Amino acid sequence: RPCVACSNVRPMNMIVNDLYCDTYDRIFRRRCATDGSWWIDAPEPYCQYSCWEEGVGYDDYPCCEIDDLDSYVPPAAEKEPGCTECSNFRTQYMTDNGRNCDWAYVLDAQCNNEGSFWNTLNNPPCQYECWLWGKPYDKYQNCCKQDAEPHFGLSYKDLASSSIKPPTPRPTRPPTTPPAPTLPRPCVACSNVRPMNMIVNDLYCDTYDRIFRRRCATDGSWWIDAPEPYCQYSCWEEGVGYDDYPCCEIDDLDSYVPPAAEKEPGCTECSNFRTQYMTDNGRNCDWAYVLDAQCNNEGSFWNTLNNPPCQYECWLWGKPYDKYQNCCKQDAEPHFGLSYKDLASSSIKPPTPRPTRPPTTPPAPTLPRPCVACS
Repeated sequence: RPCVACSNVRPMNMIVNDLYCDTYDRIFRRRCATDGSWWIDAPEPYCQYSCWEEGVGYDDYPCCEIDDLDSYVPPAAEKEPGCTECSNFRTQYMTDNGRNCDWAYVLDAQCNNEGSFWNTLNNPPCQYECWLWGKPYDKYQNCCKQDAEPHFGLSYKDLASSSIKPPTPRPTRPPTTPPAPTLPRPCVACSNVRPMNMIVNDLYCDTYDRIFRRRCATDGSWWIDAPEPYCQYSCWEEGVGYDDYPCCEIDDLDSYVPPAAEKEPGCTECSNFRTQYMTDNGRNCDWAYVLDAQCNNEGSFWNTLNNPPCQYECWLWGKPYDKYQNCCKQDAEPHFGLSYKDLASSSIKPPTPRPTRPPTTPPAPTLPRPCVACS
């Protein structure tokens, strides 16, 4: 069979973290055309040549051999007759906030969606990306294919002027003198704590791919400022970890138990119970009212109580009560206002145990209670 000219385009998280298709081995186990990989559904095959070279290519056609990837230039995109040259500029708000044209708001609320204001403009933003994802504007139905990497809302020119870290140029020649040997840094024990929205929706760090593009330590992610690093191990494993220290390898995430929290000498055991109103209305201790009006804020009534609600959460967010200034670190997930015991008794949907075993006998049906005549 004839070989085909393959590209080696990288996704945004690899570009901003200076990772390359032929050397970042994790993609050959978790991405490319492996089972369950979200790359299979991407508008353009990422790392096409390197995935094929490692035996996890996207189709049966072989890629044409490339002798030197460092100096390799992808084949020019073939432009269809009559295609339109589409731009991919971003709005000022998107530029200021580090948002690219693959932002969910763009794809789900703008582009050629019902009620889209951008679709009424003569020169709307993100023309190429909307077309690439199958939602082209009425006036830009057939964009000419572009060569630029990345296509996700930025060209290299945009990338250099944006708030996103530009990729470091990759040297084409080895250094004349070998670098000094680097001593291996010790690995650290990483947790894999999930935020509340993932827990109540039964989403897990190692399988919920969106976090590797929009959360973890990616540019603009609010997880970076959270009191505790979410999905720390899985983020590190995907190359978007929080710091430079490597996590110690974990063989089986399903049976993994995070390391016990080290309690400082003299710390106080803090509770995290909620008020009856919070329980009835599904409010947790990370509720904005708690953090901004109660805890150790000026005029806080709870701060005058001997046993106030949400002691641990207030301490965790740096607003400890006067009587609970040094809480002992807790292991429970989630730490956001609920322990597993709280979660089971609250109005919030508890997470499904993983994995689950089907019940041997179905529960007896609950019969409706008869109504009564009320005065």
